[in-house]
Amino acid sequence: MSKKNKENSSEVEAMAEVSGNSKVSGVDDLIKKNLEVGSEILETVRYIKRYVVWMKIWGVIKVLIILIPLMIGFLYLPPLLNNLYGQYKSLLGDAGVLGDLSSKLPEDISLESIGAMMSGDKEMTEKEAQQIVDNMNDEDKQKVLEYLEKNKK
Repeated sequence: MSKKNKENSSEVEAMAEVSGNSKVSGVDDLIKKNLEVGSEILETVRYIKRYVVWMKIWGVIKVLIILIPLMIGFLYLPPLLNNLYGQYKSLLGDAGVLGDLSSKLPEDISLESIGAMMSGDKEMTEKEAQQIVDNMNDEDKQKVLEYLEKNKK
């Protein structure tokens, strides 16, 4: 029992002795029980409060454990991936299989439309073919021909 509860119970006992009444002793017993139950409830509430506080702290720590690596990755991975892409690109040659063709295409023709034309999903008009050929240098033309020969079955 806490110090305050002991003081209250001693006051109740003193009142019971003064009055000498049996009803007071019954009330005295009820008050003692009430104080004991109240102190048990107080201890339980303190335990629950501590538990809730620690759950909040661990919740914040869990969120930080997830967010901090994501933020670090967001900051440091793009340069690493660019470096990796540069190494990959150097293995394939300066511009890959089809060269830097996308920058040399007319605005109304995209690489997707060329892919559709090559797969047979779309027919290429003579005008589109001429525009593509006009914008290519000899090296790019050679790469496209080599690519077409490899994939021709």
